[in-house]
Amino acid sequence: MYSKSYLILSSLVLFISLSQGSDRRTKYGCEGSTLDIECEEGTVINLVRANFGRFSISICNDGGNTTWSTNCIQPTTLRVLKKRCGSKQRCRIPVNSDLFGNPCPDTHKYVEVHYTCEPKVTPSTTIHAIPPWLLDLSATPAPRKQTTTTTQKPTTTTQTTTTTTTT
Repeated sequence: MYSKSYLILSSLVLFISLSQGSDRRTKYGCEGSTLDIECEEGTVINLVRANFGRFSISICNDGGNTTWSTNCIQPTTLRVLKKRCGSKQRCRIPVNSDLFGNPCPDTHKYVEVHYTCEPKVTPSTTIHAIPPWLLDLSATPAPRKQTTTTTQKPTTTTQTTTTTTTT
């Protein structure tokens, strides 16, 4: 029973690690420093998750301070990083509250970035980049000619004559 449970657990761990991809990378940058993110030639940065704040007391804490908040989250971090670094081969980011905002005053923060390096997508150079159904113009009815006609009503003139006779 023990070996069967171990086998199932091992298979599950292997499956999870394969499904997440072995290319996921994590980088940390301490507040006041500059973080460099880069991918190999022919690949670009694909940001997966990021936070400027603090989840761990041990990261970027050389002095051993234990009073800082470890529940410090800046929800806009990923959006800021995607704007500056998304789909680039390399990126340099100043790690500070001016860029990310200050989610927890009196706490020394760091940025934690999870990303992958994906193959650079180049624009298609094929002649048929337009979907085939759009190329087949017989599927679309020809535009109807709109004819505008103006008719004028003939004008009629009526003349009335009155004659009076006396006897």
